[in-house]
Amino acid sequence: MSENKPTTENLDAVADMKDNDFEDLMSEEESQDNAQSPAESMSLLHDLPVTLAMEVDSIQIPIGKLLSLSEGEVLPLNKKANEPMDITVNGKLIAKAEVVVVDNRYGLRLVEVINKVSPGTADKK
Repeated sequence: MSENKPTTENLDAVADMKDNDFEDLMSEEESQDNAQSPAESMSLLHDLPVTLAMEVDSIQIPIGKLLSLSEGEVLPLNKKANEPMDITVNGKLIAKAEVVVVDNRYGLRLVEVINKVSPGTADKK
């Protein structure tokens, strides 16, 4: 019989375990898992893709106006031409940027990076 297959003895041993024995076993595994430093744990997230978006401005118009829009029409926005744009990641503001042209493509020059401390954490220097 293979060692990986459950035997009656193994099943009986598990059934005989007390709740606190199981909790002790789980806490040992958790302490081994938590042995990584926060920096090591965060490094797992470095390759996780997120959606970066640049928002120029938004306006509200009546649905009737929206339905009557035609090609070439101009909708005035409230943001001034020299104001930096909001850069968001998954809907959260992370920076302000100016629009630039790089190799005939649009690019963003960051002018302000928003550093917000998460609730429950302190600034560490």
